[in-house]
Amino acid sequence: MFQQKRNPRANDSLMAFFSAKSRLKAAMLVALGVLSHSAGAAESPLLLRLQMGAMTGDLRAVEQLTAHLDEAMLDELSLTLLRQYRARFSENTEQYSQSSDSALANSTIAIYRDYWREALTHSLNPEEAEKKLQTELQALLRREYPPFEPGKDVFVQLQQALTARNLGSSLGQTPPWRDLFIWDQHEIRLYVVELTDIEENVEVTLMEQTLVQGWQHFASLDLNTTSGWATAERLFCLCWSYDLNSEAFMVHWLKHETRHLVDFREFPGLSETELEYRAKLTELAYAGNLVSSTLRQFANNGVADSPSAHAAANYRVSHEIYWEIFQQEMPEHLDPWTLLGPDRVAPAAIRLLEKDTDRLRRTANPNGLPGPDPG
Repeated sequence: MFQQKRNPRANDSLMAFFSAKSRLKAAMLVALGVLSHSAGAAESPLLLRLQMGAMTGDLRAVEQLTAHLDEAMLDELSLTLLRQYRARFSENTEQYSQSSDSALANSTIAIYRDYWREALTHSLNPEEAEKKLQTELQALLRREYPPFEPGKDVFVQLQQALTARNLGSSLGQTPPWRDLFIWDQHEIRLYVVELTDIEENVEVTLMEQTLVQGWQHFASLDLNTTSGWATAERLFCLCWSYDLNSEAFMVHWLKHETRHLVDFREFPGLSETELEYRAKLTELAYAGNLVSSTLRQFANNGVADSPSAHAAANYRVSHEIYWEIFQQEMPEHLDPWTLLGPDRVAPAAIRLLEKDTDRLRRTANPNGLPGPDPG
């Protein structure tokens, strides 16, 4: 499913505990889905709590657990996790190599790592962490970026400074925290993407290598990361994550993210959970050989009313697809997906997506006025 290319900054001592297949899966999960129960994951309460904390952006439960663990009582995986967690978060003794030839990029990454550490563990409250981040970035730009203007948005100016050094960057927010991606090699490709209701011309930035991969990667001890994201104008993909001719890329990434791009334009203000719900239905509308495994992943990683948009959307999609096909509630302890193929799943996904689109248009135009023209 994936190209056999490793993240050059992956956590090798932790990745060694996973098989080749699940190691790639762990390193490349989109938007930090829950890790598969492989190679000891099911037996490691620390790993499971770390996964949940990295999904929600709150490591306080991990802090409480690690404060009382006895190293002598732990299996090898949990011991490795504990030591690396303490070095990164509790003791702040982890050593990092320089990621770039750019002093500005290296200092920016160091500042964000400190911000993430304090924000994720709540050693500073969110307002204090945000204020400290902005203060340190302003001081950095005063030193490294002569055009810096104190009265203007520090994040806009930081992105301009990185661009001036031929570095790509994304400095938006992945709630609840500010995020940071920096890359130094990329290619831009144009795709014509067919969705269930529209054909969209999409510009995709394919990143060959990243210098930093966001707070979720940092929170999970580099085990999990996003493989890309959408804005209202274009898509961004860590292209080493995929065989660009595979269903994994063409359907489960490109169509998923293109649905986000279209929904940003057509239905501004949608919640993250609603965006993910619609994008996952789009995946199922086009899924081929991976349809059963995709539904199984959604069901296994679904949590009703979860603070994680992916987990909440997974729950809704899997339960609604099952109801749409079988007209009954999804069983809790069985695998109902083995015998389902695209011939039954795709029409059900399209019907659900059409119903949701009609609902959104009625909400946007309660008096029956003309809505957005998808064509």
